[in-house]
Amino acid sequence: ILVDTQRVVMDAVKRIPPSLNRYRATLPHQPYVAPPPQTKLLPPQVTAEELHRILEEHSREPVWHVLVDAITGISPLLGREITARALGAGDSMANNPAQQAEKILAVLPYFIGLPETHAWEPCVALDECGQITAFAPYRLTHLGKIEEMPSISGAIVRYLEERQKGDAYRPVR
Repeated sequence: ILVDTQRVVMDAVKRIPPSLNRYRATLPHQPYVAPPPQTKLLPPQVTAEELHRILEEHSREPVWHVLVDAITGISPLLGREITARALGAGDSMANNPAQQAEKILAVLPYFIGLPETHAWEPCVALDECGQITAFAPYRLTHLGKIEEMPSISGAIVRYLEERQKGDAYRPVR
């Protein structure tokens, strides 16, 4: 979201009209509204006991969704990647939450440490038709076919170009 000095939205990569979010519309020429505060854990503060408790409380939800709701900075894409690396394809909560918590905490430091380690692996994920479906600064192991990119900027450009191919209003913009 690009905002001017008066906190008015100039433009956004993802525009959200009031019909999708009455609290926080994100459109050009509208005032910027900060997201509501969240009561999530910071990644370094997550302990095995705390994560075990959270996983037990939300035993009917997919693990990736629990991670998104409980830990700051985890997007749905990252939550799915952490879950796939830690637990494999079996994302069922029927498993032992204590073991799940331990496995997740074994994977989590890699992602938390990326800003310090600079072990970036930018890539785009491709569906079975070769269409780009996602991008990330880390390897997307859970999405099947991926294409490595030289930088995250290149991955973003590639993703956005793919999304705009069918956009009839692109020349006007």
